[in-house]
Amino acid sequence: MSKPTLIFITQVPFSRRDNERFGIEILSKHFQVRVLDCTPLIAPDYDKEYSQLFHQIAGAVRISTQEQLASTISCVKGGYFIDLVGMSARSLKIRKTLLRQNLKRIVLKSGALPTPKQNKNGRFARFWKNDKKLTTIVNRTQSLVANLMGYSYDSEADITVVTGLASIGKRASQCKQAIFAHTLDYDIFLRLKDERKSNLNYAVFLDQDLIHHSEYLYTGERRFLDEDRYYASLNMFFSAFESKTGMKVIVAAHPRSNYQLRPHLLFGRSAKEGVTAELVRDASIVFAHFSTCIGFAVLWRKPVVLLKTYQFDSNYSGDYVEKMSEELGAPVVDISSFTERKLLADLSEWSSIDRDKYKGYVDSYLKYPGSPEVPLWEQFAEGVLRGGRSKEPGDHLESLTGFGSGVS
Repeated sequence: MSKPTLIFITQVPFSRRDNERFGIEILSKHFQVRVLDCTPLIAPDYDKEYSQLFHQIAGAVRISTQEQLASTISCVKGGYFIDLVGMSARSLKIRKTLLRQNLKRIVLKSGALPTPKQNKNGRFARFWKNDKKLTTIVNRTQSLVANLMGYSYDSEADITVVTGLASIGKRASQCKQAIFAHTLDYDIFLRLKDERKSNLNYAVFLDQDLIHHSEYLYTGERRFLDEDRYYASLNMFFSAFESKTGMKVIVAAHPRSNYQLRPHLLFGRSAKEGVTAELVRDASIVFAHFSTCIGFAVLWRKPVVLLKTYQFDSNYSGDYVEKMSEELGAPVVDISSFTERKLLADLSEWSSIDRDKYKGYVDSYLKYPGSPEVPLWEQFAEGVLRGGRSKEPGDHLESLTGFGSGVS
């Protein structure tokens, strides 16, 4: 008996990291796995800059035109596709093309963040806040129109992989079936939690590459931070912390950052890529803005201190830092105006955590309550092949915090 088809459709280059975190090896035991990298079609300018990240595996194809997409899947009749292409006019066309092949749409709700509330005026103000570049206006207009028409990333999914209470979303009632599981990061936690830990005493900073993040090229938005001021503020704060505590600060580099080309930005500090979970597991304290990797600190019960500068308040980032603080009970430090005296006074308070809030964070953003402690993709394969779990009235499918599109 032949295996059913399972297609990943992506809006950023399918990388070596994606091959591992999307469980391709595990899934290949149960499905004929294919990857359609639609970055050249959805975001050609972005693709020119980052196409070298594409990791070639059997069944992976880069899609440049709608015609190529239709031709590539013309022989596919039935199966499933995991939708990672977000919200835009092009992504809507891509979905329709796959649905015409009788493929069932799967939405993976992994990577939700605490989302601050905005009133209608705030949403429209943010809509026009940054660059008026044509690409920015087109991207935002497409997303806005799609939402005004009642469509969301959640809607019309045949199967939704729910990884926490907050990832259920406002239109969950349109989901036909659900698999209640945990996030990709929780999978990493399961794999590493019993490994031997380092005895070093250090702090870790969860870098988000806020200055050179690839999203700016993708969306056309301009960055909201001044490079020199941001990194100078980080350095002054970290230096003061190191002086008062004797602990070094290690930077857990964002996976798409490239500090090898810009080492001066970190003022000689060590930046490590691909080991964020391990760094958090073994750290004494975690510094961050509002990264999804804060989930690792929550799972390993590490104290979290949230950092911002005055420039965060001119952007949505300030709201996200404050919302994260509210969810975790974590302190916020404005590193553009801190004093060493206040730092010394605050240090004693940074060693504690709010266990109740940490537990609530796990349930909301990292692992659906009561879901099994097994690898995500094994649970996924079992759930899909048996048709997912049908919704019941008591399945908590009420309106909760929403979730952005795709997996970054």
